Amino acid sequence: MQTIKVVAAIIKDGNKVFISERGYGEFKGKWEFPGGKIEEGETGEEAVVREIKEELRSTVKVLKFFGEINDVHGDRCFNVKFFICELVEGNLELTEHLASKWVEPKNIVADEFMEADKVIIDKLVKDFT
Repeated sequence: MQTIKVVAAIIKDGNKVFISERGYGEFKGKWEFPGGKIEEGETGEEAVVREIKEELRSTVKVLKFFGEINDVHGDRCFNVKFFICELVEGNLELTEHLASKWVEPKNIVADEFMEADKVIIDKLVKDFT
């Protein structure tokens, strides 16, 4: 089985987090915490900062590691590391996503996310700080 290492940014502003709707690929239309694949030689923190620059033309600061999931799809396993981040610079400009919004964790509709993300959403509702 192929393992693909991925990062996701839980960008917070006060009591809300930023979510975006995928605009491409097999998961198009699903909501997510933005991010992407870790490149060779990168740490998770470096990858999440780079991915937000590429996808949203903005700079984030990683505040802390939040959690990790393994999401199996056929012969691929996506190992996803989630980081709590804050926006440092930019306006979170959509370049690859269909839509975005700021929501309180308790108001996230988990069914609009991929199944594996529900574990992180549950933890976010309980442990958001």
